[in-house]
Amino acid sequence: MTKTHQLIFNRSLQGLGGFMIGLTPILWILLQTFTESTPTSTQHFFWVHSALMLFSVVVSACIFIVGWHVLDESRPKASVLLACAFLAVGLFDTAHMLSYQGMPDFLTTNTSEKAFAFRLIAGLIAAIALLVFVMPRPDMQPPKAVLSKALYLAVTLTGALGLSLLFIFSPAVLQPLSNTSLMSGLLDMLVIVVHVITLYWLLMGKSAIDAPNRSGLALAVGLMVASQSLFLLSVEAMDPASFLAHVYKAISYVFLYRSIFLNNISLPVVRLRDANQSLQYYASQMDELLRNAPDGIVGVDASGKITFLNARTEDMFGYSQQELVGEKIEMLLPISMRDRHSHLRAEYVRTPTGRPMSTTRGLVGRRKDGKEVPLDIALGFHQGIHGGQITAFIRDVTERQKLEAEMLHRANHDLLTGLPNRALLRERLERALVQARRQQSGFALIMIDLDNFKDINDGWGHSLGDQLLVTVARRLAGVMREGDTVARFGGDEFVILAENMADPEATRAIVDKILSVLSHVFMLGQSEFVVSASLGVANYPLHGNDTETLLSMADIAMYKAKGAGRRTACFYDETMGLHQQQQTQLKSWLIGALEKQELIVFYQPQYDVANQDIIGFEALLRWDHPEVGWISPDKFIPVAESNGMIIPVTEWILRQVCAQIKIWQDMGYHNRVSVNISAVHFRREGVLCQLIENLLDCSGINPQLLGLELTETALMDNPAIVADTLRRMVGLGLHISIDDFGTGYSSLASLQLYPLHTLKVDRSFMGGLARDNKSAAIVKGLVNLAASLGLEVLAEGVETEEQLDFLRSCGCDSIQGWLMNPAMSSFACTQLLAEVGSTQRVMKSLAL
Repeated sequence: MTKTHQLIFNRSLQGLGGFMIGLTPILWILLQTFTESTPTSTQHFFWVHSALMLFSVVVSACIFIVGWHVLDESRPKASVLLACAFLAVGLFDTAHMLSYQGMPDFLTTNTSEKAFAFRLIAGLIAAIALLVFVMPRPDMQPPKAVLSKALYLAVTLTGALGLSLLFIFSPAVLQPLSNTSLMSGLLDMLVIVVHVITLYWLLMGKSAIDAPNRSGLALAVGLMVASQSLFLLSVEAMDPASFLAHVYKAISYVFLYRSIFLNNISLPVVRLRDANQSLQYYASQMDELLRNAPDGIVGVDASGKITFLNARTEDMFGYSQQELVGEKIEMLLPISMRDRHSHLRAEYVRTPTGRPMSTTRGLVGRRKDGKEVPLDIALGFHQGIHGGQITAFIRDVTERQKLEAEMLHRANHDLLTGLPNRALLRERLERALVQARRQQSGFALIMIDLDNFKDINDGWGHSLGDQLLVTVARRLAGVMREGDTVARFGGDEFVILAENMADPEATRAIVDKILSVLSHVFMLGQSEFVVSASLGVANYPLHGNDTETLLSMADIAMYKAKGAGRRTACFYDETMGLHQQQQTQLKSWLIGALEKQELIVFYQPQYDVANQDIIGFEALLRWDHPEVGWISPDKFIPVAESNGMIIPVTEWILRQVCAQIKIWQDMGYHNRVSVNISAVHFRREGVLCQLIENLLDCSGINPQLLGLELTETALMDNPAIVADTLRRMVGLGLHISIDDFGTGYSSLASLQLYPLHTLKVDRSFMGGLARDNKSAAIVKGLVNLAASLGLEVLAEGVETEEQLDFLRSCGCDSIQGWLMNPAMSSFACTQLLAEVGSTQRVMKSLAL
């Protein structure tokens, strides 16, 4: 029967029981109305009564058997009491049946009083037993011993036998128990009251019976109440009320038996079946997990024997399950490790702890073919029915170790050339330092930078540049000794660590080999390239005792080689270090110069050649250091450009200049002030334009009073960005000048490409004007070129009258230099503007 069918059957049976209980009042009315007019056949009732009582006795015996042999674990004593009580009920019902008139005499003459007495006692015992069974009181310890259960049975049988003998052999006792006596009615009412109390405990949920069985037991008790109520209507032994009461009694016993059976046998069987199904499901799931687990899983008992394993373990070690189960776990280990592992396993069993993966390194297993496999193992321990059990989760980490090795190689090697990278070089350099100190030896550190590599990258593409780097790496590795390190330091820089190289001559020989091998033609694709390199060499312990110092010294020597014309090598010496220290010190000072207000803006006037009027100023930066005094711009400006400080420095100058222009503008002096702009500003697209726009908005000055001066180098660095920036500046109204013209590398075409206003002739041409025809010719040519392009010409560095006369004769527009004024403070320039203004007013009045 399926669960659905069983549910339908249970509900139908409950409905039948409820219907019969609900039918009882109607039967009461009918019986009171028609009892006298519908007599019952004595012969028919006798056989029906016998059959019903026999059925009730059988059901009582079944209740006894179930309750006796199947103990309720939650309330074991109550189950035994109920079983013994219904044994007594069955015995008294049997005596009732045998004592009924019409049956052969039962030991003594059968009378209605004797039959009624046995029925009442049976009903009363059943009622009291059921009340005790459902009462919500804690049960005592179960009667586990056979003697304890036998005692219950003995008391039951003794009591039943005693009452039976009393009723059989003492007729006087039975006189008050006739069917129509008051005592009989009171006893029936007592049985009904006890049943009602039991029913109250069940319906209110206060009983000790589980909810699934409570409804069935309540129906049984309700039918017993109905049966006893019908017995109250019975006036003679064979009337319809007595017949229906026996029917209800038999049916109530069936409901009671079914409730006890379901609680003690059927429900546990169902639960056992469900548990078995769940167990089978979980077993299949466990088999599936073990079969598909990515790791090997092995069970080992306390003696070290394998109890189970999954398929992955078979694949991992090459053994079958039959070959491993029952064998020592040590057979999966290398022979050299077995004894130690056996000892460690015994220690683990004595003090077991969980061990996750990746807590022990260097674990290996041994396959059936003898091959060793790197493993990672996690351990778990639990107590089973056969003692301690170790569960090992085994993972083959061969692929993981390969991946880790590859990742480590990638982390320590250059991906393009395969050479050690900067990190691995430093590690090996530290190791070389330790070894050299221990052995009191030396080594050489050679830094290599390819000359003009950027030209190949830009002109032929990065792919060809990468091919060149790979080829250079191979050539360098080919000329070095085994044990030396050739590393790619970054970009087109390589570093060689030549160990055990204390002799400078030996180092020079290696340097010559490097220069030679790099001087050979490089065949890249279908093209030939000639590549040179600049080398810097530092030696331990001569030039340093730590990693950073040696790398720095080699780098300084390498840049010295570049400055010496490239394609050469320089060995570090102290003079290089002194210069580098000075540069480093200057960088450090310059960082704090702005905060400490050590920088000052001076202004050098610019004059019109024709009428000697002041037409503007050039803003020049000066640095008054509190310790060393005035520092020349030729020294600190290149430093500022190299470390990026030129950006905040120029921003500060522009703010100072705009503020000064505003002061002069308010005083009525409308003179343009020009500021030098480094090429570095044009490497950050849009930053300079945004800065100047903000300054113009904040200061409120006339944009035409602010000028920018650029060198030819700035013009040639990122021409597109420079041209776009200058066009935006001109659009704002700024004046643009090209400074130091004639000394850079720009072409004449650049004068047409950029929106320029003034061409400044460099001071280097001024010194030879009076005695050098070439300088004079160049200046004349520049003046004529500017005039043809519509540009103004300003000559700087004018120091003599002869220079001024020559420039005036050439048609030069304006000049600046010591002949007129040196660079001065803003206060001095203000005084100069006042004096010139006053002189001009006097001259104008005289002319009038």
